[in-house]
Amino acid sequence: MENIINLVSDHREMLYFVILSVFVGIEVIGGVPTVLHTLSRVVQMPFTVW
Repeated sequence: MENIINLVSDHREMLYFVILSVFVGIEVIGGVPTVLHTLSRVVQMPFTVW
């Protein structure tokens, strides 16, 4: 138990960074479908059938 406490206290900044990265990653990935759906309506790319 003491080893875990020492590990956490020694690498506190890295743990903060990992937790923040996971949270930001989830938020960014969660917003991607909305952005793509909005862009597809705005751009209206023509499709060519060969």
